[in-house]
Amino acid sequence: MDAQLVAFTGVAAGIVALPGADFTVVVRNALASRRAGVACAVGVVAGLLVHTALAVAGVAAVLTAVPALFGALQIVGGAMCCISPGAQCTPRHGRGRPRATSRWSGAAVCGRASSPTR
Repeated sequence: MDAQLVAFTGVAAGIVALPGADFTVVVRNALASRRAGVACAVGVVAGLLVHTALAVAGVAAVLTAVPALFGALQIVGGAMCCISPGAQCTPRHGRGRPRATSRWSGAAVCGRASSPTR
């Protein structure tokens, strides 16, 4: 099996598992009955997986049609990681303020994000 497909599947599964508005609907139905909660959860997961697959297929189709766009997408993604590492990796403390000491730094995040060997 392709390593990129395995990595994508792991990331997609993690995104699907994040709580959101659908979590409230599932909890509400689960409180009504176990069967309704399971049915609602299965429906939500199936819908999210189909939506994710279609989005990936659309992006793949666009990147296949315009190969230069892939390079631009890589540059923009790398720039986002380097410009806002604090928003992505800084642990928050209290009222949304970053802690004074953190093991994450912008240089470390940029170094990891831009390294082709990792």
